[in-house]
Amino acid sequence: MFDVNRWTLQNLCVILFAFSFVTTHAQERNQLKQQAESRLEEMTPEEIDARIRELGISREQAEARASELDINLSTYLRRVPPAQTIAPAVTVTVPTQPERDGDTVPSGLPRPVRHKESLKGQAGLPYFGYDIFLSIPPAFEPTAVGPVDLDYVIGPEDVLRVTIWGQVEFQNEMVVDRSGLIFIPTVGQVLVSGLSLEQLYQKLKKQMSRSYSGLLSQPPTVWLDVTLAKLRPKRVFIMGEVESPGGYTVSSYATVFSSLYSVGGPSLRGSLRVIRVIRSNKIIAQIDLYDYLTGAQNTNDLRVQSNDIIFVPVRGKTVTITGAIRRPAIYELKPEEHLISLLKYCGGLLPTAYVEKVQIERIRPFNERTGNVLEDRIVIDFSLGPLLKSTEDIALFDADEVQVPSVLDEMENYVLIRGPVWRPGRYDLNAVRTIRDLLAAAEGIQPKAYLPEALLSRLNDDRMTRRIIRFDLGKLLDQKNPDHQLEALDEVTVFSMEAVEVKERFITIRGEVKNPGRYSYRDGLTLRDLILEAGGFTEKTELKHAEVSRLQPSGLYGDSLAIILKPGLPSTLVEGALGATPSVHVIREKEEQFLLQHRDEVFIKPNPYFEPQQNVSVEGEVMHPGVYTIQHRVERLSDLIMRAGGLTKNAYLDGAEYYRGGKRLLLDFNKAYYRKEYVHNVILDGGDRIMIPRKPHTVLVTGEVNKSGLLSFIEGDAVSDYIQRAGELTDSASYALLTYPTGETRKVNFGLFRANPEVLDGSIIHVLKVPPEPAPETGVDLSTTIRDVFAVLTSAATLVFIIWQVSQ
Repeated sequence: MFDVNRWTLQNLCVILFAFSFVTTHAQERNQLKQQAESRLEEMTPEEIDARIRELGISREQAEARASELDINLSTYLRRVPPAQTIAPAVTVTVPTQPERDGDTVPSGLPRPVRHKESLKGQAGLPYFGYDIFLSIPPAFEPTAVGPVDLDYVIGPEDVLRVTIWGQVEFQNEMVVDRSGLIFIPTVGQVLVSGLSLEQLYQKLKKQMSRSYSGLLSQPPTVWLDVTLAKLRPKRVFIMGEVESPGGYTVSSYATVFSSLYSVGGPSLRGSLRVIRVIRSNKIIAQIDLYDYLTGAQNTNDLRVQSNDIIFVPVRGKTVTITGAIRRPAIYELKPEEHLISLLKYCGGLLPTAYVEKVQIERIRPFNERTGNVLEDRIVIDFSLGPLLKSTEDIALFDADEVQVPSVLDEMENYVLIRGPVWRPGRYDLNAVRTIRDLLAAAEGIQPKAYLPEALLSRLNDDRMTRRIIRFDLGKLLDQKNPDHQLEALDEVTVFSMEAVEVKERFITIRGEVKNPGRYSYRDGLTLRDLILEAGGFTEKTELKHAEVSRLQPSGLYGDSLAIILKPGLPSTLVEGALGATPSVHVIREKEEQFLLQHRDEVFIKPNPYFEPQQNVSVEGEVMHPGVYTIQHRVERLSDLIMRAGGLTKNAYLDGAEYYRGGKRLLLDFNKAYYRKEYVHNVILDGGDRIMIPRKPHTVLVTGEVNKSGLLSFIEGDAVSDYIQRAGELTDSASYALLTYPTGETRKVNFGLFRANPEVLDGSIIHVLKVPPEPAPETGVDLSTTIRDVFAVLTSAATLVFIIWQVSQ
């Protein structure tokens, strides 16, 4: 009995196997994601950044590629790794980055990533000052190695190196204990905590002189050197509105500014103006970063001590300023700072600033709102000019927006002159009151100026339209006409002669002259002048008359488009021309100076009866090979061979070749020479080339034969005879091509339908090989395979369902 359930189970296994093939790609993707996340966990943000640079892509492109695997790369870039403790060294090593308190991973803490776009407000303006924390220039990093300042204060955990040399040599490294003491052999315990490096040197020199008297002798015989082998770390807390608040281990040289710089600085919510330094529960300093950013003279970057707290409060009063200023941005102001301070921070006004109408857009403070939502925002206009001359100030509130407009581009205290004057342009109306004054200021008119007319353009009372005043420029300059008083924004236009005359006048000559083409026209130009300018006649000129095409006179209209004139050619030119005879028509003396006009087109006709010699060449087996001139219009191939003395006894007409225009004519020379058949006995043409070889007495066999080469010609032998003499065919031979000396080629098959034509002297037998079979296609189309699999699965599932229905 047919077990439907067992059959269904077996086929479902097949279906699941096929489905697993389809889902392999998804599993590989998950595996890649796990491997990538595992690798990123092992890498520091600096190593990730270095790898991105090696790939030659930007950070944004790397984040986009990571997102394709559902990986948030920014999480790994913003991760703050713990830092490593300072290792002892011979030279003083200062950590270049702060370290998280209590952690022990390599130093060089990467700062939190912030993009420049994230530091902009709603209007696209930047928040002033925050962009300096986007990257750390090397100039702001603490010195990694090198000597410390003499005013460095010694404290617990510092490692001192004391060296004695001279009559006595001694060197030892000592750690300052929690009590601030060090122990020196032969000297004992010495309290050093709280002393500067200079004070420590003097104290040790005094105390150690009790054991090493040479330190104080004159001259000394023992010398002392005190250096720091290792700086103690300082633990500070950076709290408030910073990118990564928490406890950090920093260099003993670290200041408030460098500490903030190293951890990414204040966040956009944090203040740059009131950063508090708390030491022993007391605020010992308030740092204003604007002092660093604006070059204030009273900057005092405080050096931090262990357990100091650097607190960044929320950003205070924030004001936006735009317009004609040097640095539009969003600024943070202290409560006591207002408009004058804002102008100082933004770099001041631009020269184009319009100070008479500065505007403030303000949101009313809570205590001034009336309940009418339409009055919550107000606009305040004021003049900045008086404010700049006094000590007064204008109060600003949080979220104020100050706009400084620019002066208008328009001017009114000028007049303009354009055209062919020596110095066109604008002129001060106070310096030029009339048109004559304006022309004098422009250093006069150029020679090409058009004097009968010039224009004065003047604004109407509506200040939008203009009216035109025409005047005679020549008479105005000669003071024959009265001058015109100028007004603001008047424009004087002087025309050029080119505006009223044809700028380019030309004449054209074509036909049988040596240099045909277009030539410049000038008044008084004659036909003789033009022919001479064109290089004179060619030898093919018809020496009768020229043809001149001339435009219709202006104003005439009709069917005629041009006037055709036929003047005789100049007699002085015709007399010396090639082919001139007494019967040649020559113009009369009064027609010698035929005047041409602008746009005339002259045509010098060719002589229809002039024809230069036509030559043909015959080479090879004729009695007198060489170049021959065609004597008659109907001279044929056989005539040329006879003029060349006929054929030699070695001439082989079956192999003769006839070339015309670089291409071979297929002729039967035997029929042309002996039978004079017109089809083959062609009429000669200039440039034809005939080659008549001698009998070769050979046949060339090439291709798929065992011995290819030249074979002796045997009268009556066929293709098979020559192939046999050439060593028979190779295994890959397919068929042969027989080319006769005349150029005719025919195909010769082998096997069942073989042919065996007779071979002529000088023929070529070329045996070709069997063409290779095309390679079978082996490519696999993955998309087609997947589609076919799903089609089979669908059919199988349908069949299972039908069988199950039938069995019920």
